[in-house]
Amino acid sequence: MQRKSTSKGPQDSVTNKGLRTVRGSVDEKVEPSKVRKAKDETIVIHVCDEFRKVNKDFSCNKALLLENMRYFSAYLSDTNSHEDIDISVHCDVGIFEWLYNYIHAPQGVGTSPLTKLALDNVTPILISSDFLQMDFLVNECTTFIGVHLESVVDMPGDLLCVSEAILDSIALKCSLEQLDVIEPRKEKLCHKLYAKRLAALLANLKQLETGLDQCAACGVIHFSGHRPFLTCREATPSVGRHGQVVCRHEPRSDWKVDAWIKSLGVGPKTMYWKLWGALQCLYCVECRLFFAGSELKECVYHPPTTTDENRHGCCGAPKFAADARATRGCQSKYHTLGRPYELRGLYVSGSPLDRIHELALSHIDIIARDKPGPVPVPATGSGIHDMLRPCVVALKSMLVHVDVPSDLIKNLKSNTGDISTPQTRKQWKIDLYDCI
Repeated sequence: MQRKSTSKGPQDSVTNKGLRTVRGSVDEKVEPSKVRKAKDETIVIHVCDEFRKVNKDFSCNKALLLENMRYFSAYLSDTNSHEDIDISVHCDVGIFEWLYNYIHAPQGVGTSPLTKLALDNVTPILISSDFLQMDFLVNECTTFIGVHLESVVDMPGDLLCVSEAILDSIALKCSLEQLDVIEPRKEKLCHKLYAKRLAALLANLKQLETGLDQCAACGVIHFSGHRPFLTCREATPSVGRHGQVVCRHEPRSDWKVDAWIKSLGVGPKTMYWKLWGALQCLYCVECRLFFAGSELKECVYHPPTTTDENRHGCCGAPKFAADARATRGCQSKYHTLGRPYELRGLYVSGSPLDRIHELALSHIDIIARDKPGPVPVPATGSGIHDMLRPCVVALKSMLVHVDVPSDLIKNLKSNTGDISTPQTRKQWKIDLYDCI
């Protein structure tokens, strides 16, 4: 679009509803009563469609034009209201006529067949309304595109031509399922929309008091607000205030989310889903534990065996009757997503939780970490529970500080058949009493 302003000579004039004003004379004086207010002025816009070779003029009230198309405010301000303005717009005549009907419609979009958004016209209308600074119409167009994105991208018009601010709005208004649908057809557009969503998600995280952390024990990246519900397999167990076994993640103090995102070295789609998964707190109905989305493949277990009541037959790990944790196992499988039994009544079919489960399972290969390696099997005979292991001290012999007679040591070294005699036993007894 282009605007052309011309200052005409002394002999030129502008006629508007019978009012003739001669301009160009230095001594010209205009009576205040003769000056029309902005709301009474009419502006003629010449639209030139060079592609169709069609020209058409549109007359519009100045106040209405400035209120709806702020682009013209710089050229139709009060300071130059006395000048003769000739506005020429180079664009599609059909699109400008739609915009003209829109600003004259009583209720805006959809109130008449002439102002109805459709799949084939929403993209050019969006581009034109953004250029003319029609913010309200831009918002309606981005909302329409967000709902019908998978169909709009197949219509004429390239969404990559719109401004970055509009892409930000479209990225937040479309769904993640729609991005999956359009990715094979519009890879570049999908790439940019994922980048916008990733930037918005990181910006929201920085505004929160809590954020992402990485566990120092197991390396799981999780949302710190979910830590009271999550369980760490590698943490040292402790007893909670209600007598339950507690294994909590311990965050690393030197870990930063921005550095982690950059270290991934992948595209914005993979970055986004990695971040999205880490922010989820899911529940497994098999192991009956909450876990971070990045642990989707880490439901660990021992295959059932009946060979030994004290040890698992699969790997030889000891069994503990008092061990209520389901965080130990020599094998792993995918978690079975569901709802905690005590909270099932709070959810209804088709709730947002169902959608979260579907998204997590459909992107599990991106979200989840690699399956954990086999758990080291404790040495045979070390039947000590992990919770008690730090408190167990190796037993020391009572004879460590006992002075053994030299003749007994000589007898031990000589490998004699009978080194225990009444005399030696009597001497040992005396030495033991002295130690006590």
